Amino acid sequence: MTRAEDLASAQNSFKEFKKAFERATTTTTTGDENAIMQQEQQQQTSGALNLLENLKVALTHLTALPPLFEQTKSKKEELLLARELLEMSVILCARRDDEMSFERNFAQLRSYYEDVREELPPSKNESICWGLNLLRLLMQNRIGSFHAELELTSSELLANACVKYSIELEQRLMDGAYNKIVEESVNGEIPDESFKPFANRMSKTARDEIVNCIEKSASEITLKNLARLLILDHDKNEAMKYAMERGWMLDDGAIEETFVFSDEQAVPSSKDIPSNEMISRALLYSRELERIV
Repeated sequence: MTRAEDLASAQNSFKEFKKAFERATTTTTTGDENAIMQQEQQQQTSGALNLLENLKVALTHLTALPPLFEQTKSKKEELLLARELLEMSVILCARRDDEMSFERNFAQLRSYYEDVREELPPSKNESICWGLNLLRLLMQNRIGSFHAELELTSSELLANACVKYSIELEQRLMDGAYNKIVEESVNGEIPDESFKPFANRMSKTARDEIVNCIEKSASEITLKNLARLLILDHDKNEAMKYAMERGWMLDDGAIEETFVFSDEQAVPSSKDIPSNEMISRALLYSRELERIV
């Protein structure tokens, strides 16, 4: 049975954490901000995380929470407090690009969305957390788990912008529309600020796939065209970085800055196909099939 003083202590600690959470999430950093602003946000985030760990310890004294689910007089209050805390934890982990902590916190939060859903009022943050989890699965290339989660998603959530964003991203990924994935990240077309770190990582993956396609379909490319394909027209130095990481060489004889791929990266020709080996294997399979029949 939950003691009244334990609940009151947890509620007071939660109020303090909520203030720290709001400070950490309302301050955003961009490439144009100075190091002082970035350091300030890191300090605020660290402070919120320290409070979070202490608060989670305090929640262990609330017996109405899973896995006990005791029928206490303050059951609804306890469940609401824990659900909101875990939702904030999930959002904070996403904004810090901490996928391991995100996965752990969402696993704890899932119980409140499934086991005691009928006992609690709807949460305004549920769509954000659910959409972030789908995006995380995409980012980890866990397509099977992504579709399994969709089967468990309610029709109300499927119609929400946060969840639809992740679904549409998966469709573009399956269609190979990598440029659209990058465009959305560059243009900031995200449903919530907490999606930005995961979306940026998806954008990086999409750019890597674009570069892979370039290597397979061409033998050279100009820096200008590379920057355009990677949607880095505003930052050709970043496009140059992609080329250097791949080991592409600059053609000194070209008028315009042009990258030439090495022999290993060049477009494969019919000479590269091991025809004799393939024929031998096909004949071997045929003989083995005749023996079986």
